Amino acid sequence: MPKKPVKRDYSKIAKQYAREVIDGKIVACKLTVGACKRFLNDLERSRSDDFPFKFDQKKAAKACTFIECLPRNDVPRYERIHLEPWQVFIVANLFGWVDKRTDLRRFLVANIWMGKGNGKSFLAAPIGIYMAFMDGEMNAEVLAYAFSKEGTDYVWKTAKQILEAAVGSQLDIAKELGIELNASSLLNTKSGSVFKPKTANADSQHGSRPNCLILDELHVLRSDLWDALKGAIVKRKQALLLTLSTGGFDTSSIGYGIFQQNKDILEGKVEAEETFTVIYQAETDDIADRRGWLMANPNLGVSVYERNLEKLARDALAMSQQRGQFIMYHLNRWAGAAEGWMAIEKWDACADQKLSLEQFKGQRAFIGLDPAAKGDIFAIAIVFVGTDEQGRRKYTAFFDCHINENSVAQMQNAGMLRGWGIDGHLTIHTGDTIDQLQVAESVADYVEMFPGSTVCFDPAFGDSALGQVLMREGIEPVEVRTNPVNMNRPMTETESAVLEKRLVHTGNPAVSWQIGNVVAFKNRGGLITPDRSSPTAKIDAATALFTAMALAQDAASEQFDGPLLFRLLGDRPENQSRA
Repeated sequence: MPKKPVKRDYSKIAKQYAREVIDGKIVACKLTVGACKRFLNDLERSRSDDFPFKFDQKKAAKACTFIECLPRNDVPRYERIHLEPWQVFIVANLFGWVDKRTDLRRFLVANIWMGKGNGKSFLAAPIGIYMAFMDGEMNAEVLAYAFSKEGTDYVWKTAKQILEAAVGSQLDIAKELGIELNASSLLNTKSGSVFKPKTANADSQHGSRPNCLILDELHVLRSDLWDALKGAIVKRKQALLLTLSTGGFDTSSIGYGIFQQNKDILEGKVEAEETFTVIYQAETDDIADRRGWLMANPNLGVSVYERNLEKLARDALAMSQQRGQFIMYHLNRWAGAAEGWMAIEKWDACADQKLSLEQFKGQRAFIGLDPAAKGDIFAIAIVFVGTDEQGRRKYTAFFDCHINENSVAQMQNAGMLRGWGIDGHLTIHTGDTIDQLQVAESVADYVEMFPGSTVCFDPAFGDSALGQVLMREGIEPVEVRTNPVNMNRPMTETESAVLEKRLVHTGNPAVSWQIGNVVAFKNRGGLITPDRSSPTAKIDAATALFTAMALAQDAASEQFDGPLLFRLLGDRPENQSRA
């Protein structure tokens, strides 16, 4: 038999949780503290007639009580959901705050950020059931979206499993509320209310009148769909747009923009009275810091197990390709790339802004090009090879990046790119193309400045005219195909050089951004090649660097002694044994 629900003072629990976070009794980051301070400050503000909202304890209790009457779907039957204090804090905020004049809910948008495995979907599913069948809305329409392959329909499926888990028992909420459990919807025919999954297609949103939208994994959301969804919720008086997500890797995405807006709210930089947000996040990228685990995982010890997290942390520390995933999924930070090839703080630590090309005038360079496809960056990497104080190979890298204005205008981070253009970190060409002749002339200037230099690129990704332009300038480029066979060694050597501080660069932020977008794609043979973290991410400067390093890494060990051909293919003829 199911246990009778224990009557709890949910408002008291929410307030106590907030105070314990602020007092440091619960380990939390500054942004979580900000959410708790905002809640308590608003309770004080609500006493004033000038503040338009009040906290209705009964409405908060109604939502929390309903959720705790639902059965869990992940344990033996007849065990009710138990909300942890942090979950009570969220639910009480969402449903307790109302407009003093209209009694409608205050929060129309709620953005919740936390590490993977903390029950985001498990919390969203009961909220969806409540919004569909307990919110007093006729013809209620709750739509659940997921944008990652793993998360497809997960919130809705969880909601259905919760209701199915109690069929035939005293907890049969579906029977009590008259909910039909269909293959692709939860439906109450009397009220016309429905809870169903929805495809992530902006065109499919026209005509719907949702009173609740639930978005799982906001960090991979497309901007066109976000605009469509925001437009859909204006058709109801107190619709709720609820998003739940971990951090991501594409800092040019709409998800990152929303995260930054939420961060500004919690830091008190902006007021957004109708947006609720809480961010559970580690304050650094330190994978081994247990305090960071606690900050990003409010359900640590409940649904996230420390032993499992420790193993994942060890794996991430041992294998660089897994660092980005751990930082994103378990520290809830924006990691730069899902399969992060390079921890961006390591790259930035190698910056020396006092470097100049003039210091290397007359020396030989390896000049790697990544010719731009339409919309991409034409990147030039200029690499010099030397020896450090310990006798190890050392690399100095400079970059020259070009992009056209039309491509910049279409990007989410257009303002950032234009700022880099003004600061001289990026050359922005007018119109919708890059002047290939201008770039080729720049390459020719570099070759003249650094006699004996080698220019290399993959012609498969360049303009067919590029090679002709270079030849006209008297430059015969070397082909370096960007396939796993050719890219595995330079990527590995570049990573090692950065970690060992054997590579220095000028700290160009446009390049750092591209380095952070690199995904290390591993083929079946275990060889890696550079790939972009998302279709809109730019990695051209990194590819140009790897192309240059494909030749530079071998030249270094020989100290430039002998033709490049012999260093690449084998020993010099005079040193070969004679028959």
